[in-house]
Amino acid sequence: MSGPRPKRRPPFTVLPRHRRSDVVIRLKGKLRRDAVMYGGRFTSWHVLPDPEVSCQWFDFHFPGSDRFTFWNAAMITARQAFLDAVCRQASATGWPEAQIIRDAPPVVHESFRVDRRYESGVGLHIVSDIERIDRAGIEAAIDRFFAVGETDWQSPLPVPRDRLPIAGNSVVQMLTVR
Repeated sequence: MSGPRPKRRPPFTVLPRHRRSDVVIRLKGKLRRDAVMYGGRFTSWHVLPDPEVSCQWFDFHFPGSDRFTFWNAAMITARQAFLDAVCRQASATGWPEAQIIRDAPPVVHESFRVDRRYESGVGLHIVSDIERIDRAGIEAAIDRFFAVGETDWQSPLPVPRDRLPIAGNSVVQMLTVR
């Protein structure tokens, strides 16, 4: 027999404004303390990789445009989103990954998807058409997110197919090693 379940915390968006404001104030303090590492616009529990490493995903936090919101962001490259979609499609259909990439490649769009169910901040899923995630790419994504009004957004044009992986041994190895 198991004991009582731990009580689930409510989503950040339903907390009283004064509690959300306190969290945002603490985040801004962390931004100041971490400015040397991240530049002062965002912070993270992860260390930004050096320029020689191809970083395809990164989790970070940044304050919203009002004092009651902070964004808990997970950013991936369009390349990573493509490979993730290939893996999902291969699991669903039983097709080999290389065949999916060659014959039925998934379409990927740059996007922002807001998830208000997060307990820590407001969730934000970002797909960005960049080669690798670095500080400049993160800051550009933040700027674009503010420009679209801090809401869900999807580019009307898909990421060009020539910017995404092609079928080959190296792609299949990347998919099977993960």
